[in-house]
Order: sequence, then structure tokens, then C-alpha cells
Amino acid sequence: MLVSEIIFSIILVITSIFVISLVIMQDGKQQNDTTISGGSADSYYSKNQTRTKDVILNKITKVAAIVFFIALIAVNAITIFLK
Repeated sequence: MLVSEIIFSIILVITSIFVISLVIMQDGKQQNDTTISGGSADSYYSKNQTRTKDVILNKITKVAAIVFFIALIAVNAITIFLK
């Protein structure tokens, strides 16, 4: 194995674990959770807090997924073209 192949493989493993943890941290899209249990779904604070958290997590997830796919393509290109 080449050194660059090992480096991209390590990046691939780290980004895959990172993407999995980001997806797990995201909230579901169910709107009726609080109304069924008796909570208020129209609170300004609760709406904006989750929206901000979800937007940030979505952006980070997209960037991590792009890094994951670039590392995946790089590992495959290295193994195909340099051997």
C-alpha cells in the first residue's frame, strides 16, 4: 500500500464515523410530537432553536459527505492508476 492510499483510507474511516454520528444527532421531521403529548408546538424559542440546530447539522453533514465521497474516489483512483 502506498502512503497516500493509507492517508486517504484513514480520512475515509474518520469521515464515515463523523457522518454517521451527525445523522444520529439530527432530529426527526415529525411535527406532531409535542401537540399529542400536550406541549406547545408554537413556541417561538423552540421553533428557532431547533431550526438553527438542524440547519447547522445539515450543513456540516453535507460538507462531511462531500469529503467522504472525495476520499472514496481518491482511494479508488490511487489503487487503479498507480498499481
